[in-house]
Amino acid sequence: MRTYTLFETPQENTETRLPGVLPNQPWIDYKLGAGISAITGARSVPGAVIDFDMANYPELEVKTSFYSISSEHDQHTAYGVEAKGSYNTSGLKVAASASFLSDSTYSESSMTIVAIYDIRSLGSGKTNPSSLALSEAGKKYLDEKGEEAFRERYGDYFISSQYAGARFVATYKVYTSSASSLMQFQANVSVSADMMSAEGSVKFEQDAHANNATLDCKFHMLGLNKLAPVFPNTPAGISQALQWFLTQDDKGDPVNLSFIPVRADLTHFSSLSDKITNVYPIEPATFADIQGLSFLITSMDSLASQLPDYFLNLQYNDTVTFGEERVKIKTEFEAAQDVLATKPELINDLDQRTTDLVTRLRPYLALVSFYNNLKTQQDSESHGGRTTHSQGTVSSPGGVSVIVEPSAESFSQKASSIVWERRNHTFNYSNADRIIVGWKIQDNWGDGTNGSWSVPDPIIGTSSASIKIEGEKGRGVNWTAIFYTAPKTDFPWISFSTTK
Repeated sequence: MRTYTLFETPQENTETRLPGVLPNQPWIDYKLGAGISAITGARSVPGAVIDFDMANYPELEVKTSFYSISSEHDQHTAYGVEAKGSYNTSGLKVAASASFLSDSTYSESSMTIVAIYDIRSLGSGKTNPSSLALSEAGKKYLDEKGEEAFRERYGDYFISSQYAGARFVATYKVYTSSASSLMQFQANVSVSADMMSAEGSVKFEQDAHANNATLDCKFHMLGLNKLAPVFPNTPAGISQALQWFLTQDDKGDPVNLSFIPVRADLTHFSSLSDKITNVYPIEPATFADIQGLSFLITSMDSLASQLPDYFLNLQYNDTVTFGEERVKIKTEFEAAQDVLATKPELINDLDQRTTDLVTRLRPYLALVSFYNNLKTQQDSESHGGRTTHSQGTVSSPGGVSVIVEPSAESFSQKASSIVWERRNHTFNYSNADRIIVGWKIQDNWGDGTNGSWSVPDPIIGTSSASIKIEGEKGRGVNWTAIFYTAPKTDFPWISFSTTK
C-alpha cells in the first residue's frame, strides 16, 4: 500500500496527538460552531459550542495558483491543498471551491492545467464573542456521559473561524495523440498567469495547436453578487470572464463579488475543556492510511466520471462490472468509517482493490483522450497549400491501444502540350471499417513548381476523404497522398453511423 505522511507526534508509535488547531482548511459546506470527526469526517450534532458569528476580516489579497496535473502525484498534491482537510476531517467530501478537481484528469496522452485566482482575506475574521466556550448543553453532556460519548456526539473539532473571499477557476484539458506528443506540449508551452490575459490567451491557444494539442476549457466563479454574463469556453473566453470577475469601482472595490466563506480554522474541543484529550490510541500511520485511501477513492471517482458508460459496463471480474466494483468500494468505505481506524487489514484491502481498479481503467482513459483529440482536430485542419503538409496522427501512438496503418497513393504526370492546361488529380480514400486519424500530402519535387493541393471537406474522424491537386499552367505534377487509419473497433464506445 502506498505511504502518505501527516503531522504526527507518536508515543511509541501507538498514539496520535492531534493538533489543537487545524488552520486554513478547505471550506467543505461547514457551519460555524459545527463539530466534525477527525477519523471519519462525519458532521456531528450541533450545539456543543456557544453561538457566535464572525466580523472584522483582515484586508484582502489576490493570489494566483497553478496546477499541471499529469500524474497521480500531481493530482494528490492538488487534492491535498485544495480539497481535503487535515487527517480525515473531510471524509469523501470535497470543498465546493475545489469541485473542479473532479473534472481534472490525466492519462498517457492527456493532462489538465488548473489556473486559480483567489481574492481572500489575509486571515480569519474576529469571533463575536471573542472568547469561545462549550455551551451549557455541551458541558452537561460531557459531565454526564463522559469524553468518549461527547466525541461520538459532537466530534473532535469544531469550526472556530472562517476566511472570506471569492474564487475564479479555469481548467484546460489538454488532449494529444500520444505520450511523446504530451511531452512535447509540456516542454514547449508555458503555463503562467499570462495565459489568462487577453494577449496571453491567444498565444497559449496558438502554442497548443502548434504542438498538436487540442484544448477543452471550462471555468467557474464563486462569490458573485449577480449572474455572470455568458463567456465562451475558450482561452480567450476565460480571459474575458476573468476581467469581468476582477472589475473594480472608482474606490477599488470589487463590483461583481459578494464574499463567501472559503477556508476555515478547526479547533479541537480539548481547548475548551480539560476533561477532553487530544491524544488518541491510534497509530499516526493509520490516520495517514485512511486519508490516503480517501484520496485514492476520490481519484478513482474522478477517473471513472471521465469515461463513457461503455467501459464501466465492461466485466471487471467474474461477478461484477467496473462500475459495480466502483460502487462497492465506495459503499464499503463509507460503511466502515467508524471502524477503519482499528482495522488496518480493511484499509489495506480497500486500497489494493481501488488501486487495481484505477490501474485497469487508466488505459481506457488514454484511449478516450486520443479520440477526443482526434475529433477536435477537424476545426484546425488545413484546407490547402503548396508544400508538403501533414495533419493528425501519422504513427501508432505510444501508451494508447490504437494501431495506425498508412494507405499511400502517388500520382505523377508530365506537362501537357497545351501551355495553358493544368494537370489535376483527386486522391480518394474510403473504407467503412476504418477511421482516418491523420493524413499527409507530399510534394515529391519540393522546388515550388508542383502546383497546389486542397481539401474540400474535413478528413480526420471520417471513413472516406479526398485531397485534390492542381498543377501550374503548362507544368507536370508529382504528389503522394497518405491516409493514416485505425480500425473502428479500436473505439468500441463510439457509434460511427453518421461518419462520412
